[in-house]
Amino acid sequence: MNTSVIAVVLIFAVAFLVMGIEIAHQRMTTGAVDMKAARRWFYRTVGAALVLLAGLAVLDYVQYGGAREALFAAQAGSEAAKRHDPDTAITLYNKAIGASTLDSDTQAEVIKARGMARLQKQDWDGAVTDFTDVAKRRVDDPEAYFGLGLARSGQGNDEAALHELDRAINLNRNPDDILPDVFAARGDTYLTLGQYQRGIQDFDEALRRRPTDAGAHGGRGEAYFYLGQFDKAEADLAAAVKGDGKMAYYALWLWLAQSHQGKDGKTALAPNASGIDLKTWPGPVIDFYLGKVTADQLASAVQAGDAKTQHDQQCEVNFYLGEHALLTGDKDEGKRLLGEAVNNCDHRFIEYMGAKAELARLAG
Repeated sequence: MNTSVIAVVLIFAVAFLVMGIEIAHQRMTTGAVDMKAARRWFYRTVGAALVLLAGLAVLDYVQYGGAREALFAAQAGSEAAKRHDPDTAITLYNKAIGASTLDSDTQAEVIKARGMARLQKQDWDGAVTDFTDVAKRRVDDPEAYFGLGLARSGQGNDEAALHELDRAINLNRNPDDILPDVFAARGDTYLTLGQYQRGIQDFDEALRRRPTDAGAHGGRGEAYFYLGQFDKAEADLAAAVKGDGKMAYYALWLWLAQSHQGKDGKTALAPNASGIDLKTWPGPVIDFYLGKVTADQLASAVQAGDAKTQHDQQCEVNFYLGEHALLTGDKDEGKRLLGEAVNNCDHRFIEYMGAKAELARLAG
């Protein structure tokens, strides 16, 4: 609307100028002034102004309507992402971005949100594309580098992930509310690289900034577990369970940390499992540790989902059965199963890192 107001002022000024020119022309050619004729020139110019104003108003309305529709799509995408429905979120974000009616800052925010939805889908390549786009538009946006770090980690490129997470942390304008997440993500990356003490430093920093962060407690607890410091692992994993009672892996690893100290982990596992959906993976593993299903029944539970899901679940089961064998005195079977986990698990899986660390302790 600012453009329309400026246009009206300018055209009315031009109308008066045109009328003045007509009056001057009459004086020069006839020596008299016909104000009626001069006013006709003024009205014609005003009429043109009104036509132009109407055109500008229509243009503003169309642009506003398009921008509003794009914003509605972006907001609906955000709601879908909160419901953990990344496919719907991405479809809506695509609609908002494709409208080409958003200003540059809003466009960058929507692209960044689409990158986050792609992280939910584990579409690492798509997420890299989105966050790289945002980083080019906003070279000082810490969330773009945070997203890039997560995506690079998902691709298995840990060194590149560290580089991007370092950039996010080192930005002076980094909002305090995302820093704990960035430190925790970098801590996870160090664990994947086998640098457990370095990872603990980052988890310490994340917890200094957000003391009740369940993810940071869980990550640090895993690091202590890999190092064989089971008492410290227990303390952190208990805090993680308290912070996020629905995360089954925290309860599982708390059981492991307690059992490695000769404690009755089952006593804590039963109440900790009360808020967990045991029908979904890794619920059957919890049922096995609670004595509700046999090893054969657990092996049958693995045979669900697509081929990749079954492979990943089998690799996890090898670790958890291997740990159980060790804890019940069957060292040979434990080593065999842990070896299967090391050979077949994705290197980013906590079960891979746990099996590798356990075998190293047994060898030492």
